[in-house]
Amino acid sequence: MIWFRKKATGLRSPQPAVRAELLCDRTLAALADEYADEQDTPYVRFVAARASLLVGDRAVARRHLHELLALPTVTTQEQLLAWNCLRDLDELPSPGAASVVRGVVIDQGTPAGLETLAAYADRTAKWIHADGTVLGVDAPGAGAHDAIDGLLTAARAVVAHTDPHRGAAENPPEAAHTCLRVLTFAGTHVGLGPTATLERDPVGGAVLRAAAALQQTLLRAKERHADG
Repeated sequence: MIWFRKKATGLRSPQPAVRAELLCDRTLAALADEYADEQDTPYVRFVAARASLLVGDRAVARRHLHELLALPTVTTQEQLLAWNCLRDLDELPSPGAASVVRGVVIDQGTPAGLETLAAYADRTAKWIHADGTVLGVDAPGAGAHDAIDGLLTAARAVVAHTDPHRGAAENPPEAAHTCLRVLTFAGTHVGLGPTATLERDPVGGAVLRAAAALQQTLLRAKERHADG
C-alpha cells in the first residue's frame, strides 16, 4: 500500500482554537500556562507537573500526569494530552496500550474551505464546518455511538500501516487534499494526500467512508434537535 505523506501548504481553519484542542498535541508548558489560574480541576495536574519539571524532578512530574490518567472522570482528550506530555518526559505506554485507537481527526480541504471532523474513544465527536459552524456530541445517542465506533474501527488499519509521528502537527491541507490523523498514546499516525487518491486507497477510503457516515449522523441529530 502506498500511504501519502507530505507537508501541506495549508488552509486556515474557521475555528483555529477549537481545532487546536481537537488535535490533543499541546505541550506541558502550554497546558500549564493555560490552566495556571484554575483551581480544583483536573488541569491543575498539568500545572503541578510543569512545576516539578522546572525543579528537575521528572519522576514527580510524571506522577502528576498519571494521577490525571487515573481520575474516573478523565476524558479521552485529557488522556491524550497527558500522554503527549509523558512522551516528552521519555515515558512510553505499554505495547498493548500504545496501538489502541483513541481518536481520529480528519482535516479536509473542500471548495468552501477547511472542515475538521474529530471523534474519540469516549464516544464524543465534533465537526467544524467550513463556515465556522460547529456540531458536536458530548453524550451521543446509540446512532452516534455506532458511527463513532465505525470510524475508530476503520482507523485501526492506519495504525497498522504507519509509525507514530511525534512533534509538531502538519499545517492543515490545501484544497482538494485531506489529512487523516489517528491519535494513540504512542503518538499520531498520519496520512496526507489528494482526497480523490485517499478515497481510492483501501485504508484511506475506509476511513473517509466512515467519516462521511458520522457526518450524516451528526446532521440528522441536528435536524432532530431543530424539529424538537
